[in-house]
Amino acid sequence: MIADPNNLYNIQNRKSAEANLTVVVSPPEKPEPQVLFGAKGLLGEDLYQMSTQGFAVALFLFNSTGANQFSLTQSQKINDFIYPALDVYYNYIKEIAVGHAYYKNYSLVSVWLSGYLTPSALETVAVGKGLNITTVRNITEINFGGNTTMCTWYSNGWVKSLAVINGSTCTGFVAPSNYLGINSIPDTGFIYKNSSIYNYTGRYQNYSYTGQWAVANGFALFQSVERGSNFTNVCYGTIVVFSNISYCNTYYIEPQNTIIAKTNALLGSYNFTTWELSSSLKNTTQISSYDANLIKSYNITAPSADFVSGFVNSCYINTEIGCYDTLWNYSTLGIGLINSYNSSVHLNSIGFFVSGTPNYTIINQTLMPGQYTYVHTNCYRNGTVISGVPLGLNVYLDLRYEALNRSVVADGDAKLVH
Repeated sequence: MIADPNNLYNIQNRKSAEANLTVVVSPPEKPEPQVLFGAKGLLGEDLYQMSTQGFAVALFLFNSTGANQFSLTQSQKINDFIYPALDVYYNYIKEIAVGHAYYKNYSLVSVWLSGYLTPSALETVAVGKGLNITTVRNITEINFGGNTTMCTWYSNGWVKSLAVINGSTCTGFVAPSNYLGINSIPDTGFIYKNSSIYNYTGRYQNYSYTGQWAVANGFALFQSVERGSNFTNVCYGTIVVFSNISYCNTYYIEPQNTIIAKTNALLGSYNFTTWELSSSLKNTTQISSYDANLIKSYNITAPSADFVSGFVNSCYINTEIGCYDTLWNYSTLGIGLINSYNSSVHLNSIGFFVSGTPNYTIINQTLMPGQYTYVHTNCYRNGTVISGVPLGLNVYLDLRYEALNRSVVADGDAKLVH
């Protein structure tokens, strides 16, 4: 520093007007909110690390799909407080780390925020929400009621907090523990590690998991691996078999043409999941290289579990002709018809439609009492054949037949979910 840089004063010894000052700024400590968790009685724990971009993506997916791995914490009270706080300080935050610890009768949540925040950042939000706060030395306790409290303080470049859910006051927990690290699945199979914006890892008793969000090549990709038991093989989407592995594809379509595509595969005790965010819907029978390469990287030799559809089609006809086994195959609808009369009937034609009038398919078949037949036809919307994946399509039907020496036109409906 120079006292008179513009030479406004007659200073004989210019060297005496100069001074040097060295400021050493230490980087924030490594984000390890889980160091506050005690090992005694610990049933499980997990750790989330993310940039603000990763938080925004996770929040979008949580609101869209309700998937728990995208929720910031597992406490509604804490979420109701933390989400508005992050919204207020979003532009002042660089990194977020969240840890959870699960015990028999209570749980802990530790949230660390780094960036351009003041030590009183969370305290300010608590006052604005009308919560009771108490400050002792450098620790502020926020009381949410219902045996849930949160302590917050500033240390080593982080605004830190520790919440106790269904337990005693948080002030009794604010002390480093003998943390040994999370014993979870390695993340060796993930690609784009250098582009990661969201990472999580954890375990609960005999269940363990790890996951990563990355943004690369113009799209967002999330991959996760879970190891445990009792994973469901019920698929509420499209089932695809590729290279002897059964996959379940599910899609969520959001406003602004945002497509969320989720793919699952079960091999032995492992559940592999890939989420992709894009602006276009890929072919429902397509398995991307990300899905296949993730499984390959873990060298799992166990066979693939076969997925079964969780969707059940239904049908109803307002007459003594029953229907069953309604199936849909892209543009063709199949339906079983059974004669519940005590005499023979002659089926003339049937038509399915969403709107407008149906185009009838000729059946021309006589059924004896209790006899059944299976018919394949198309479904129409204003005279045009409907095709694609129905996923909740409600259709009307007209069945024309002859029974008891009279002509009958029976109406009905069907709900197509796969």
